[in-house]
Amino acid sequence: MNDIIIMVDKNAMAYKKCSFQKIGNEQQNLQNKLKFEFEDEIVEGQAWLEYEIDGVKKFTPMEQYDKGYQVDIKDSLLISDKVSVDLKITQNEEPEGVPVFITNIVTFDVEKTICAEEEEPDDYPSWFETANKIINEANNLDLDINKNDNVSTITINKKDGTQKSVDVYDGINGKNGTDGIDGKNGIDGKDATINGQNVIEINTDNNLILEQQKSILRIGLSSQLIPKNIIEGTENIFEDGLDMPLFELTGYGKSKQITTDGRNLLNISLQNQTSNGVTITINPDKSITLNGTSTAEFYPRLTGNFKLENQEYTLSSVVEMQDTRIKMVLRQSSQNVQIVQLYNGSETTFNNTYSDNVYAYMVVRANQTFENFTIYPMLEKGNVSNNYEPFTGGQASPNPDYYQEINNIKGNLALSIKNEDNNNIINFELSEEIFRSIGDIKDELIVNLMTGDFYKNEKIQEFIFNGTETWNKDNISSKGFYTNNNYKDDIDINAKLLSDYYVYSSVAWTDNYSIAINTDGAIIISDKRFSTVEEFKDWLSKNNVLVNYQLKNPTTKKLGTLSTEDLLKLKTFTGYNDIKVDTNLGLMNIRLEYGLDIKKYIDNKLKNAIQI
Repeated sequence: MNDIIIMVDKNAMAYKKCSFQKIGNEQQNLQNKLKFEFEDEIVEGQAWLEYEIDGVKKFTPMEQYDKGYQVDIKDSLLISDKVSVDLKITQNEEPEGVPVFITNIVTFDVEKTICAEEEEPDDYPSWFETANKIINEANNLDLDINKNDNVSTITINKKDGTQKSVDVYDGINGKNGTDGIDGKNGIDGKDATINGQNVIEINTDNNLILEQQKSILRIGLSSQLIPKNIIEGTENIFEDGLDMPLFELTGYGKSKQITTDGRNLLNISLQNQTSNGVTITINPDKSITLNGTSTAEFYPRLTGNFKLENQEYTLSSVVEMQDTRIKMVLRQSSQNVQIVQLYNGSETTFNNTYSDNVYAYMVVRANQTFENFTIYPMLEKGNVSNNYEPFTGGQASPNPDYYQEINNIKGNLALSIKNEDNNNIINFELSEEIFRSIGDIKDELIVNLMTGDFYKNEKIQEFIFNGTETWNKDNISSKGFYTNNNYKDDIDINAKLLSDYYVYSSVAWTDNYSIAINTDGAIIISDKRFSTVEEFKDWLSKNNVLVNYQLKNPTTKKLGTLSTEDLLKLKTFTGYNDIKVDTNLGLMNIRLEYGLDIKKYIDNKLKNAIQI
C-alpha cells in the first residue's frame, strides 16, 4: 500500500501537488495514510482533516510526523465516488478553535468495487454506543409514588421488568426554643431528604461520564454518537447542556393581528383627558387606563346614545369594580333611569326592558389613587362574559370599517445564549426580510451550523389589491366581486388567507364582509356596499387590501452568512442555558438541538418525577 502525499506551501496556504488523484476503492483501502507535507517549516497547532462527502461535512484529528501531518485512510472516506479534503490547523485542541492555517480543497476519486465482506467497524470506545441507550432507559422508567401517613413509597419499574422500591419517611420537627434560645433541630426521616428533595439513586450499566461525552467532539467522531436533545419554544431554558456547538437551529415566523367577533356593543367615545387630578388614557384597543389621585367625584361619559333589544345582556370590565372606588353604569337617556351598575366584581348580567336610547359612563369616587389601573368596558348579548374585544360595529373584524393591521417579524434578529456568567449575542442581518405565519404555517429561518449560512424557507407570500386588477361582479347573488386572474398555480387553495380588511371564509359567498378562494384559484371578496365593479375598484384604489397566502410550493433563498466570530458563539454552555431570539414582535419561537449531559438529564428527570 502507498501513502498519498499532498505537498503544502506554508506561505500560500495551499497545496502544490498531490501524488495520487485516486484515494481508493469504495469501502476497500488501497492506500495507507493521507499526508500533508510542508516544503519548509511545519505550522504548529492541532491539525484536523476536514472532508466532505455528498454534501455532508465532517472532521477528524491528524497526528504530526517529521514533515507535516498524517491520518489513516479509513473506510468512512470511501463511501461515495468522490471525497474532498483540506487541512485545518487550530491554536487549541478544539475543532471550533481559532484557525491558524487552512489549505484549499483537494478532491479525490473513489472507484466502485464489489464488497465481498462486511465492513469491520472502527474500534471506538464501547461507551460511545451506550449514550442513547441511557436516554431511552430514562424515558422508559415507570415511577409509582404512594403517600401513606408519614411514609412515601417510591417504586421504579424498569423496562427490563426489574423493580426497585424505597420508603421515604417524613422528618420529625424539632422542639420550640424558649425566648432567646434556638429550638433543637428536627430529625431526618429514614432515607428521607437530601437538600430538601426526596431522591432515589438508580444505577445503570450504561454510564457515560461528562469528560467522555466531551471527548467525542475532541477526537472527531460522528455527531450521531453524541447524545442530543431537542427543545422548542420562545424561552428555552435547560440545565443539561454540554460545552459544544449546536446541532440544529431553526426560527419560525409570526404574524400578529387583532381580530374580533363583533360582540362588544360599547363604542367608546371618551377622549384622553385629565380631570379632577386623574389622567384618563384611551388605549388603541379602547381599554381605559387611569393614573393619579381624584380630588373630587366625577362622571366621565364612555359612549354616545345607542339602543338595546329587550333581552339579557352582560356588562363586564375584566378588573374588579368597587362602589367606594370606581364603577361603571348603564343609564336610559330620556327618562334618566339607571338600568344597571357594575360596582362589585368584574361582571354583571341583567334583562333590558327599555326601548329608548341608553349610554354608559363611569363613576370615579373622590380621594382614590390609581396607578396604571386599566378597565376593559364590554357589553354583550347573553349571560356569559367572553374575552374582551373592542367595538367593531357589531361585525367580526377586520372589516372595511374596522381595518386591522397585520404585523410580522421583520428586520434584524438577536439570538442570545447565556448562562449565569456569560451571554453570547449572535446578530442576524435580515434587512427588511419578512417572516410571516398563517395559523400553524410559518416561514422558517434555517441556519447551516457548519458554514454559518442562513436561509429563509418561504411558505407565505402576499398580494396587495389596489384596484388595477381585473375584477368581476357576482351577478348571481350580488354579494361581491372576484378576480379574473387564476392564482391556483401559486396559492395552496386549501389553505387559509389573512387580510387586513376582510375575515377569511371557507365559503365563497357570505352575507358579511369576508375573503375566500375558490377551486379555480380566484380571490372572492364578499362586500355588498358597491353596485358596480368601478365603484369597488375606486374604493380599492384608496384602501389597498393586503392578503397573505400560503404558497403551493415553498421556496428557499440564502439571506447571509454569519461571521466566524458569531458562528463560534453558536454553542451551549455546560449545565444551565437560556436561549432566545429577540424580534420586533417579541421573542421568536425557535427549535434547537444540543449536546446532552446524560447524567444531568436523568437526575433532572427523576427529581421532577418524584416531587411529593
